[in-house]
Amino acid sequence: MNDKADILLINPFSWIRDGSPAYLPYGVLYLAGYLRGKGIKADIFDANTDYSDPLDVVASKKPLAIGLSVLTGPVINEALKISRAAKMRFKDIKIIWGGLHPTLFPKYVLAEASVDYIVQAEGENALFRLMDSLLKGHVDASILNFGYKDNGRIFINPVDERLIDLNLSPMPAWDLLDMPRYIANRFFASRVL
Repeated sequence: MNDKADILLINPFSWIRDGSPAYLPYGVLYLAGYLRGKGIKADIFDANTDYSDPLDVVASKKPLAIGLSVLTGPVINEALKISRAAKMRFKDIKIIWGGLHPTLFPKYVLAEASVDYIVQAEGENALFRLMDSLLKGHVDASILNFGYKDNGRIFINPVDERLIDLNLSPMPAWDLLDMPRYIANRFFASRVL
């Protein structure tokens, strides 16, 4: 991980620690690569392979924002724990949720007091524009694929249906992960009579 980050992208704990290898968090890998390509200092914390306290990592990185990649399902509880604890400990930090859950249920997610912003669907450009505006001291309310709160009211901007051409995007930020944690010997076998 880098020393300091503008944003810490967190992949919340989402699987059983039974010795099985974790899956690579491709979403946050691509987001970090895209943001770095645009000059935003991004780092990744994957709670599925790093058993450190996420708040200790936030304290060491001192990011302006944390972004959580949230699927619909049990991972929501982990994301809520991190978001709520981060808001209590770091009052000024911005909490951004992205991924499937905020894409499907944007108003529900923004109704959560600890969540400041959501990024829906293809998140690369929306997250870059949000981070760029936050670093400049304001929020650009016109960002597509973006939701926010203003004086208790929830606003959900239109979703840009265009897909990002991954051939034109920066490579995923592989260097931000401890890759041996994702490699395992797999053995498949079957018995045949």
